[in-house]
Amino acid sequence: MTDVPVTAALDDLRASARTQATHLLWEGVRLWLRVSRDPAGAILDGPRMIGDPYGVYADLRAQGPMVTSRLDGFRITTTHGVAEAALKDLHVGPPPGEVPSPYMEWDSPLSPSLLDTDPPDHTRIRRLVAQAFTPRAIGGLRALAEEVTTELLDAWEGREEVDLVADLASPLPVRMICHMLGIPADRTEQFTQWGAALALSLEASRPPAVARRIQQVGADMGAFFAGLFAQRRAQGDPGEDVLGRLLGARDGQDRLSDQELTATCILLLGAGFETTVNLIGSGTLALLRHPDQLAELAEAPDELAPGAVEEMLRWDSPVQFTGRLAWEDGELDGQPITRGTNVMVLLGAANRDPAVFSDPDRFDIHRDNARSHLAFSSGVHHCIGAPLARLEAEVAFTQLVRRYPRIRQVGPARRRTTRVLRGLETLPLTPKG
Repeated sequence: MTDVPVTAALDDLRASARTQATHLLWEGVRLWLRVSRDPAGAILDGPRMIGDPYGVYADLRAQGPMVTSRLDGFRITTTHGVAEAALKDLHVGPPPGEVPSPYMEWDSPLSPSLLDTDPPDHTRIRRLVAQAFTPRAIGGLRALAEEVTTELLDAWEGREEVDLVADLASPLPVRMICHMLGIPADRTEQFTQWGAALALSLEASRPPAVARRIQQVGADMGAFFAGLFAQRRAQGDPGEDVLGRLLGARDGQDRLSDQELTATCILLLGAGFETTVNLIGSGTLALLRHPDQLAELAEAPDELAPGAVEEMLRWDSPVQFTGRLAWEDGELDGQPITRGTNVMVLLGAANRDPAVFSDPDRFDIHRDNARSHLAFSSGVHHCIGAPLARLEAEVAFTQLVRRYPRIRQVGPARRRTTRVLRGLETLPLTPKG
């Protein structure tokens, strides 16, 4: 008789208890922050952040470039200058050997990856991963993006109503990333579901059922990629797609471990999928709410699409905020910061900073400095997949407005219930105008 089943059951029970305790901790913290009118309470206020985060940011910005929370001494950036300095000068985790704050712990299948490692580990992983994301490799994907977009928009012909998210914004990037990783087309629906679960892993407070779902998805994806790695290696030649390049990436004797490979592939799915879905969805909604600019874009899509995409990234950023940690005393754009301080970097606030963007609440596809946004972060953690997201969005909008220049919204847009990632769940349209 073995005690393995009993041990496994006890481990599951302990994990469940930790998950429940963490959720209860965050719910208690959120209530306390809201009652005490703490600045962090506004960021954790679900309905307000989902409805109008930019009003929250404006209120905080009026209090100064950085505001301080009672929660563990958190500092919250409100301006572009301080946010950019934090992204460039601070770190994503604690110094080696130190335990993270309980409010900064992150249990996610995306670890260890570019997202949550600091130099020198981050430098090493990025150097290897970058071999699969050369400008030539990304540029070679334009034809595929155009082919997939054409196929998706062809399916709109003759239909009275479509859902922009389900019928374009979601399938385009997921089919692209599956192609890049050599994943069979019949698995795209599964990867769409996995991507949606991964998005929830970025939220600070997760109900136990959601946490269990994320853990299960992480295990399922880990097993899937382990099998895929073994299959590619058995072929002798890993191939020339992104997965093949990752498997073959070397720097002398150094290469990615299987754990790093798995985390990187999961990150590519999550970042490559979620960011573009939100960008296309929110960008389309912005155009519908500014019909004069939709008409302008339809008149000259090849010329105006790149700038329009940059303005969409600035005006309604797919990722609203992230976290950093100070390893030593210093300054961020003139604002003092002390060692051990956790910093919440409001990307969405930085992208509406009136000191950088004139009339920042105005959507303007002709804005000449839109690309100064921080939607893809900055510094060593600048998103390695940003060129791919831009490529997919430019192709999507160019073809969308060319094929259906008179699209019209026919029902309410429903927003996602996440605060870190901002986007739409549904956007019902008629392509006929």
